Amino acid sequence: MTRPHDPGLPAATDPAPNQPHRHPPTAGRAEPSETTADSTGRERAMTTLHLPPPAPTRRGTTRTLRITSTDVASTALILHLAGEIDQDQRTALEDALGTAVEARPPRLIVDLSGLAFCDSTGLNALLKTRLAAQAADVELVIAAPPAHVERLLKITGTDHLFTARRSVRAALYGPDRPSPPAGKRAAMSSELKTSTRRIGPAVVCVFAGDLHQGTADEAQRTLDTALGDLPTVLAVDLSGVDLLASGGLNTLLRARIAAADLAVPTVLVAPTAAVRRVLEITDTVGLFPVYATAGQAARHREEPPASGA
Repeated sequence: MTRPHDPGLPAATDPAPNQPHRHPPTAGRAEPSETTADSTGRERAMTTLHLPPPAPTRRGTTRTLRITSTDVASTALILHLAGEIDQDQRTALEDALGTAVEARPPRLIVDLSGLAFCDSTGLNALLKTRLAAQAADVELVIAAPPAHVERLLKITGTDHLFTARRSVRAALYGPDRPSPPAGKRAAMSSELKTSTRRIGPAVVCVFAGDLHQGTADEAQRTLDTALGDLPTVLAVDLSGVDLLASGGLNTLLRARIAAADLAVPTVLVAPTAAVRRVLEITDTVGLFPVYATAGQAARHREEPPASGA
């Protein structure tokens, strides 16, 4: 029986003669990437879901959604959503949430801090996940919902249906949850190493490791302390940062705003290729002057960077 062709989809073509038939990757399929061991030797697996190509919007741009997961052993499974959710991402999103519930973690945390857009598609997916989690005896918590998601929940009268926390850290160890053991706290903080040094009247904050929601508080404290000294320049050395996630980017943006209120410029020092990619994807690269060395950054007021640096 021949299936009628959907005019909204490209016509199928037969493979060329004598050529092997290649099956495209399955939309929403999860493939594990590298696993890393923390200081306690416990593996933390990061999984990336490969999504179908985003469809163009009416303005010619595209909506993209990136889904990753973090397994906090014996505690929770964290699903990080970053980008934009609309009808085009519905299947992949529902598959990811469904797979997470089927894993039956004690607690499923859906990190919404990286969402730039969410319509009823995302809300419906969360509502379905809530019912599935209840049936599977899995505690569902949404973490760091942006203002536009909070508005969506309030307007639709569904905000009371979800347990929400301001951050992933609060979802893991909030005021109504026991504090993490000392060893686990050390393991979490070891993902990011921070230090501060002065170069004349300028202050340089040096970060090394992973800068994400779980380490954002530590980075924020370092930046706030540096601003307390009222430096002429706040330089953030990112040459040792391997991962910049939405939580880390938000920390940098908040520091920039706080510094601007004090008439202190915020500049970046030697961001890695991974960091630059995030800045370019989020269209925030133009917000920070970039220097190759801390010494050059400290002289920002006297010698601004050349265009394109």
